[in-house]
Amino acid sequence: MVKQKGILAAVNQVLTEAYENYTIYIQGCPIDFDRPSFKIELVQISQAEVSRSIIKKTINYTITCFATTEDYFQSNPEELIDLLDTILQKFQVGHITVEDRALKILSSTGKFDSDRAYIDLQFEYYEERVDEEEQMPLVASISTRIKEE
Repeated sequence: MVKQKGILAAVNQVLTEAYENYTIYIQGCPIDFDRPSFKIELVQISQAEVSRSIIKKTINYTITCFATTEDYFQSNPEELIDLLDTILQKFQVGHITVEDRALKILSSTGKFDSDRAYIDLQFEYYEERVDEEEQMPLVASISTRIKEE
């Protein structure tokens, strides 16, 4: 079973390998956060029943890329575009490895503001249903009577 912390760790690993000197924040940044840095946020989890025993899960993450800024808190647009290109290229392989599974990357998109860039990632995978089995007491004995007519 794939755990969310495994997906988060895999995304973190991709960013760390691409930009080892960047700080990476999870789900939030302090007021005086470091630049350059990344913030990884879990945006949405959805699941849909495929069959009696299979569930399809779709997970959405956003990576915010904080580039260095000048005196007026503006980042160099070329630096932001390079960040977007490099990271999108890292996820271009179409999957991400989480433990012993390869999760399909459905889409990855990028956009940027004056001081940061955003990358949205959508992962999809299938899991076996793990509902609890009903606990019914076992039959202790059975009595039968045969009637002849």
